[in-house]
Amino acid sequence: MRRLEGHRKKSLGSPLTILILLYDEFGSKAEDWRENLDHEVVRIERATGMTSLALVEEAASDAEYERLLGDLHACNTNLIFLSDMIHFELEFGEFCFKLVDIFEDLRKRAGKSTFHTPRTRDEFHQRVMFLLKLSHFRQQQTQALRSRIQSQITLVGVDHLHS
Repeated sequence: MRRLEGHRKKSLGSPLTILILLYDEFGSKAEDWRENLDHEVVRIERATGMTSLALVEEAASDAEYERLLGDLHACNTNLIFLSDMIHFELEFGEFCFKLVDIFEDLRKRAGKSTFHTPRTRDEFHQRVMFLLKLSHFRQQQTQALRSRIQSQITLVGVDHLHS
């Protein structure tokens, strides 16, 4: 609410600016969650001794593997949910991108003048395109994390079967 209040003047120029603020806020929350899950994947990789960092000297004991199964499941579930959130984020961004044109078309059909100047329209589109690129990058990062955690699930499952 503080961010929205701080941008109230700017939103008077275009009511659609509120959507950009919401989209940006949603993306920031998703990024925070992705970053936390990234740290969790690294922690699990270190615990199993299977990491690309090659800093791990000792792998987890059998008792620790039992505990890791729960951590792996929770991390995997959270990554699946984050992927779904990012999918929604991307769809919302695409909708925001199209909304200026829809808004102006509705005004035209109602016989009213355009609301946005070409410059305002371009600025809106550029901001949404930037946020969409961030969302796509976050989606790629999340997919990489899901692959890494799946690798750990396979490792722990196979190692647990052999012990």
